[in-house]
Amino acid sequence: MKMYQRTSAVTRDIELFYIMNVNLNLYKYFLAVMAEQSVSRAADKLGVSQPTVSYNIHALQKELGEQLFTVERSGVVPAPRALVLYRRIKPVYLLFMQQIAAFIQEQGK
Repeated sequence: MKMYQRTSAVTRDIELFYIMNVNLNLYKYFLAVMAEQSVSRAADKLGVSQPTVSYNIHALQKELGEQLFTVERSGVVPAPRALVLYRRIKPVYLLFMQQIAAFIQEQGK
């Protein structure tokens, strides 16, 4: 019985993932902008153009229905909801990337 419940929960999580159509790349850009507090510096850090970062931030804001940043002379200022999202997403995203790296390393063994 427990195996069925576990499978059911996993299936539900996978179905939710597909329903939401999550694009993890958008969160990579979000985390970089949050860390750098600047779209230009985030672009430099990621090795992409500033318009690429801006485009992806706008796509994430559209996906979430949230304004995540305001632009000021000194850079970008995260909205309160962006701070909540950052605290929730950063550890999960880092863990996800670590697991992918571990999987790839195991492939070479």
